[in-house]
Amino acid sequence: MIDFAIIGAQKAATTYVHRLIESSEEIYIPRGEVRAFESPHYENGGVEKISQICISGAGKLTGVKRPDYLYRDEVISRLKENNPDIKLIAVLRDPVSRFISAYYHLMKLGFIPIKDLNLGIQSIFNGEYKSRYKKSEELLEYGLYGKWLS
Repeated sequence: MIDFAIIGAQKAATTYVHRLIESSEEIYIPRGEVRAFESPHYENGGVEKISQICISGAGKLTGVKRPDYLYRDEVISRLKENNPDIKLIAVLRDPVSRFISAYYHLMKLGFIPIKDLNLGIQSIFNGEYKSRYKKSEELLEYGLYGKWLS
């Protein structure tokens, strides 16, 4: 059983929090992000993967990290269903700073075109990117913390 999950905003230092937590002798948290509760991973043996993670952490508090879990309703219900007493550690960041950092990150990875920040923001707000660059929708949506935390 998983004791806790680190979730949160993009570019909000969840990896830093992960590193701090994993330095404890009493806690086991696998390196990297665990996608087991997201589709299609969940339907393709995600719970079994979590069982293996828990075996590796036997006798310790066990956790996983995946910031994107915050933005997926089905993931939170799956986490709770399979781990009724799970605690969530939500790592957030000023939404404007997060937006800017995520904008450059998506541009660097090729998910949105290389464009000056101010022009890119206009393209996002006026819907120019919506059909062609699906990831651009996350830039605004992922800053709505109240919506997702409720």
